[in-house]
Amino acid sequence: MKSNPGGNTLRYHSFILTIWQEGEPMTATARWRYSLEFPQTGDRIGFRSSADLLAYIGQWTAGPPPEDDPEEES
Repeated sequence: MKSNPGGNTLRYHSFILTIWQEGEPMTATARWRYSLEFPQTGDRIGFRSSADLLAYIGQWTAGPPPEDDPEEES
């Protein structure tokens, strides 16, 4: 983790968010899909709804920092 000039510890993560629409646009069958990619590992997680995506981000930010945070710098 990094410290800013004020002395507070900064916790941040980078994701690549991809959004696409499946089905016929502007119809009842059209659905938005979401994917988060972790650039450090290339791992991806797919979501069927924005609510699922936001719930995942909420869980990610609510927990303690991972012990082996790939963005951690000494």
